[in-house]
Amino acid sequence: MFPIATYTNNTAGANYINLTSIPQGFTHLQLRCWVKAYTNTVASFYIYFNGDSTGSNSSSHYLYGNGSSATSGGYTNSGAAIGYVIAAPAPGTAANVYASVICDILDYTNTNKGKTLKSIGGWDNNGSGAVELFSGAYLPTTAISSLTLGCDSGFAAGTRFDLYGITTA
Repeated sequence: MFPIATYTNNTAGANYINLTSIPQGFTHLQLRCWVKAYTNTVASFYIYFNGDSTGSNSSSHYLYGNGSSATSGGYTNSGAAIGYVIAAPAPGTAANVYASVICDILDYTNTNKGKTLKSIGGWDNNGSGAVELFSGAYLPTTAISSLTLGCDSGFAAGTRFDLYGITTA
C-alpha cells in the first residue's frame, strides 16, 4: 500500500473535492475518509469517477443501521457515478464526531471491465450514529484517473481524505 494523495478540507461548506491525476501503476485504490457534513442535517457523501455525473453509468446497493433500525436498498441511474457512500454526521453532533469510511476501488486501471467500489463506514455520537456497508458498480471500462468527492450539504472543515494505491506484488 502506497500513499498517493492526502486532502484536508479547510474551507467549511465545500461541496466537491477533486483528486486528479491518479497514477495508473497500481492494481487497486483505497480511499480512507474522515467526513462530516457542513449543514445541520445528516448528509450523503458520494463519489464520481472521472467527473462522470450522468448517473446512467452506475448501480449500487447499501445496508444501513442506526442502532434501532436497519434499512437496505439499491439504486440504478442514481445521478451519481458511484452513488451514495455514507451518511455524514451533522455539525450538531459532538465537535470531534466524523464518519470514518474505507472505500476500496477494485481494478481501477483495467479497461476490459467496469469498476467496483465497496465501502464500510460509520460514526458514533455517544449512543446515536450509523453504520453502513455499500457496494457500487461503474459500468464504463475507462481507467479511473480522477475522483470527485461530494457532499450534498457541503463538507465541514477538518474533513480529510487519504488515497492509497495497492499493488498485487
